[in-house]
Amino acid sequence: MSSYKQIIAGLSDDFKAREVARLVYFHCDHFEPWQTFGGRDALDERHSEHIRMFADGLERIDYARKLTLFYKPNINFAYDRDRDLIRAVDDDLVGFLPRSEDEVAAARLNMKYLATHSKHELQIHIHHEGYTYNTSHTQPDVVEFYKSPHARELDGQRLLLAIKLAKDAIRKETDVEFDSWYFVHGHWALSAADDDSCTITNELELLMRAGCRGDFTFPAGRTHVNPRLEVPYFCRAIQAERAYDLQEADPEFAYGNNGAARSKFFVWASQMKHNRASIDYFSSWVRQNLEQPEEWARDIIHQSFAVDRTLFFKTHCHSMFPYYREAKRVPVFPHAHPGIQTLFSLVFDAAATAGVEIEFATVSEVYKRFVAAAHVPPNGYALSIPGPPIMARHRDTSAAVPAQTPPSTNGALQSSGPAVLAPKSDPKSSDYGTAAAAPAAPQPVPRQPGEPAPLLIEDAVKIVSRIAKRSISPAEIRISQLVGQLPPFQTYHEVGSGLIVLPLLLSLMGRESAGVIVNPEQREAMSDCFDALRWEYPRHARNCKLIFGEFPDTVLDRDVSRSLAVVTHLAMPTSNALFTGVVRGFARYGAVIFNVDRFVVRREKDQEREALLRRLETDGMKKPMPLFELGAGERYYLMAGLRPAGAQ
Repeated sequence: MSSYKQIIAGLSDDFKAREVARLVYFHCDHFEPWQTFGGRDALDERHSEHIRMFADGLERIDYARKLTLFYKPNINFAYDRDRDLIRAVDDDLVGFLPRSEDEVAAARLNMKYLATHSKHELQIHIHHEGYTYNTSHTQPDVVEFYKSPHARELDGQRLLLAIKLAKDAIRKETDVEFDSWYFVHGHWALSAADDDSCTITNELELLMRAGCRGDFTFPAGRTHVNPRLEVPYFCRAIQAERAYDLQEADPEFAYGNNGAARSKFFVWASQMKHNRASIDYFSSWVRQNLEQPEEWARDIIHQSFAVDRTLFFKTHCHSMFPYYREAKRVPVFPHAHPGIQTLFSLVFDAAATAGVEIEFATVSEVYKRFVAAAHVPPNGYALSIPGPPIMARHRDTSAAVPAQTPPSTNGALQSSGPAVLAPKSDPKSSDYGTAAAAPAAPQPVPRQPGEPAPLLIEDAVKIVSRIAKRSISPAEIRISQLVGQLPPFQTYHEVGSGLIVLPLLLSLMGRESAGVIVNPEQREAMSDCFDALRWEYPRHARNCKLIFGEFPDTVLDRDVSRSLAVVTHLAMPTSNALFTGVVRGFARYGAVIFNVDRFVVRREKDQEREALLRRLETDGMKKPMPLFELGAGERYYLMAGLRPAGAQ
């Protein structure tokens, strides 16, 4: 391993290669302190104290003293015509609950301290998916309500009202007034980019009307909403899905463009994406990235936006996420995590070694620097958006079914829950042949005191369908049912090269599970799914892990003799030696459920399947037993290594 001095020298050369003279670091925090967890209310005194601890603790870290906190005040809503609510129009079904003096005082107690005793900047973070139309609604009366064109037409007025209430709340809690401000969109879905959270196509115009100068949502945790441009830019506030990503919006390079700032909307974009900008270490992939901080630091230097010899290094996270606070004696906020400190030390020490001036800024300071710069691009300000248009994400709601609303994490009364999508039809036992005709009773899942109750499979399927943005296949449902009927294993590993969902399903059903991701291209998508699960069901998500790397190398240091492996689709480069290595990797497991038609390579002929079964026995497995068939391409077997299986 290289010494710290050698690493710094190499990174310093990277700064010099980009001819960087100044490094500007700024952070955009999705700051949501008022969440219910640990049996406490959102405005519980202990939760409120976390804000003071955040302000005091980060004051000791140079790069963390001046962050931008896109703050989401505790403003709740309800669907109720009979209650005294603050409504966009008098006949609206949904409205906001007036805040009591006690609620304001509880929030002010520590938000005012943060505003007074720190250099952090407050901006506005809005989650409007609960009180505007989108495909995530599941309560039958709310779904019915939004079938009305009039109900949908009020979305813009509801958003403007929510912004006004957020400004009022911040003023009462901190004495901070907003003339102009900047925005981060809840669930990243700016301008109807993903209809499970937003369908407001004139959102940019509404934001500008309310005094917003620009958006710092990107790079997004949902990669499909990212703009195609990879430089900060201004655009016209046209009415369209993904309005920020259309050529019709006349995008212009932002740096030095004071003229465009007078009438256009600012959008931050860069080559650096979520996998390098996020420092949310509750995500397993962030913790894994921190094991190679030199690589991460080098990507920061190479991928951050640079202009006029100035490199702008932007990060984001959710500093008040429950993972950082629940069951902690002292919360460890992301900027204070030892691995993050190492990463940032590499970047800033390398910059200093290269003679680079280091500046810590807020988003308003970054924006002012952009519009004040005396810079004209060689080819002018006009930009051409590369590649074909990206369509906004639309969810097929034809199969949507009502479901129980999960507990709110922000204290909102009667707030609508997440979208749920079921398979096109519930699978019947006849779909699986005689093996499924009379299923055994599900085996109970051992549970320690305080652990969450396992979800029923039908509820787990609905949740994961939404998170993974696809219907759960009959094979995945059948395997989940089989897991409940088999004697319990210690853990359950799905090994695959696609977007695998069984670990998510099984974790909700109370099983210790892991996804072994062998395809690097699926890493970010799987991490997004896992993050969504952890965000909405943090206690269940503790049962789930992601493991990245080549199989079987990535599990060689684990005892899997009491684990069940599942292989629905595994595609890998193969040779005789490599194939034998893969099989012997599976032979270490207590048992393996696998699809004979998609095991390492695709098979379509009976002779090919029979050859595989013989080969498996030759390479150390017991004779595989047929489990069920779902037609061409899906023939499932159960096999075990020659050692005794680890099931109990």
